[in-house]
Amino acid sequence: MSTALLIPGSFEGEWVYEEVAERLTRDGHQVFPLTLSGLEPDPARRPAGSANLDDHIADVVSFVTERDLDDLVLCAHSYGGMVLRGVCAALPERCRGAVYIDAFLPEPGESCWMLLNDSLRAGFGQLSAADGRALLPPPGADPRSAPHPVPSLLQASRAEAPAPWIRHAYIYAAGWRATPFAATYERLSRDPDWETYSVLEDHEIMRSNPELIADLLHKIMVNWN
Repeated sequence: MSTALLIPGSFEGEWVYEEVAERLTRDGHQVFPLTLSGLEPDPARRPAGSANLDDHIADVVSFVTERDLDDLVLCAHSYGGMVLRGVCAALPERCRGAVYIDAFLPEPGESCWMLLNDSLRAGFGQLSAADGRALLPPPGADPRSAPHPVPSLLQASRAEAPAPWIRHAYIYAAGWRATPFAATYERLSRDPDWETYSVLEDHEIMRSNPELIADLLHKIMVNWN
């Protein structure tokens, strides 16, 4: 079976993958859900200052190297795709595959903010904290959600094309009406180097249908063994 790292999106931490991780572990995989700097549910554990994209990539790189993990399948949701792209570039020799779960897929020079559509950019703008350093969780968010550091959304990716041996898959949430990922999915579905899956679910798939995501990730990782 596989060793999988699960990278969350904006406002969320490892808790968002609880059910997915439990199911994958029962299927025999070694699973590590992560929380990125500044997104800890407990405010007392959040580091001072606002983390940027480099900091979040460094979080994952440090986690991997400190535990000497290898032959990894990295899975990321939403903003986490920005981080995943950078980790694949930083540790290509440790990566077997990358799964983007309704996630951003930047080219060099593109930031998460640039890749948002107009409606999401306007919505995010309304969530700005008083000091402008973070976006507050949207109304109705899980109480464990944390303010998301603005620098991480504004910093452009520097990751170049991934190593040729890294496998790639994209899971598209076709039920999200506000999606900024439709063009990405259409492009990747025509690319023979990508496996693509379309599911009729909202963006927060790990919470709305963890069984579906766990089953898809299991299928992908078994095929990549």
